[in-house]
Amino acid sequence: MWRTLAFVAVLCVAPLAVAAPPPDTEEIALANARALFAEDYDAVVRVFDARMASALGKEQLRQLIAPLILARGPLVSVTRTSELAHKQGITTFSFEVRWTKPPASTLSLTLARGKIAGMNIVDQSVASALDNYPTRSRLRLPFAGTWTAINAAHGAANGHYTNPNQRFAVDWLVTDAQGSTHKGDGKLLADYYCYGRDAVAVADGTVVTVVDGIPENTELGKMDTYNVLGNHVVLDLGAGEYALYAHLVPGELKARKGEAVKAGQVLGKVGNSGNSSEPHLHFQLMNRPRLTDAQALPVVYREVVLNGKKTREPTIAERDKVEP
Repeated sequence: MWRTLAFVAVLCVAPLAVAAPPPDTEEIALANARALFAEDYDAVVRVFDARMASALGKEQLRQLIAPLILARGPLVSVTRTSELAHKQGITTFSFEVRWTKPPASTLSLTLARGKIAGMNIVDQSVASALDNYPTRSRLRLPFAGTWTAINAAHGAANGHYTNPNQRFAVDWLVTDAQGSTHKGDGKLLADYYCYGRDAVAVADGTVVTVVDGIPENTELGKMDTYNVLGNHVVLDLGAGEYALYAHLVPGELKARKGEAVKAGQVLGKVGNSGNSSEPHLHFQLMNRPRLTDAQALPVVYREVVLNGKKTREPTIAERDKVEP
């Protein structure tokens, strides 16, 4: 399977509020999608924002795209399939890329103020070999209180689902009665209802990874596409299952590498570090401790209150409200 590009930027973006993008944003995205597969790398790189430009040069881009074109080409079509607008001028477009040789690919381009801030391409697939994987660990939720699931849909428009490394990940936020994720104008991290809340162990396990010290994105919508996970913790739950908590507050991580933790133990505070458009918790299970080497695993919680109803082993869907 064609692997996700190393500079994936759809990871852990947590959009809830949708706004109309500038009128020329779609044209910029489509033009650059077509330029990419026409191998006009100069044109694409010229539209990179500063962080993308520092992370990915023209030759690196060529090395990633040229083998795909060689294996699948010639190109048949590039068609926009969806649009997801975020706050502060950030919009992610999804394109279906059809080749002479199947399968088709899904390209996601994230534009911030007319510049490319992220890119992701994966093969389209009807199913994953792990779709029916039985979760072995007995899991509780990674938080207390009522949270809303975002980027949880099973479909090509969800960047998590089309990425084997993140296929079953969910971005968790806290919303009010009106569906807003924040109070006031949302310009401050502290305005967000989930900001600073505890991220807790979903099961007994051992801490295998702790990354701290990555600054938060204090300008909402301006994401760190280089340090994608931000401050994060990985737990070894045993039986080949690892739990990942991403975008935590720097300096607030309680977990220590090698430490044995109990279910419900606080690991850190939910924040806005890494490739995050606003404060939220990216949580997933995976079969290896390092995201780039891993495949995501289905997450089945033993019992929760799902949309107000007590439910055993629920299937979490987009915008579900869940509490312990």
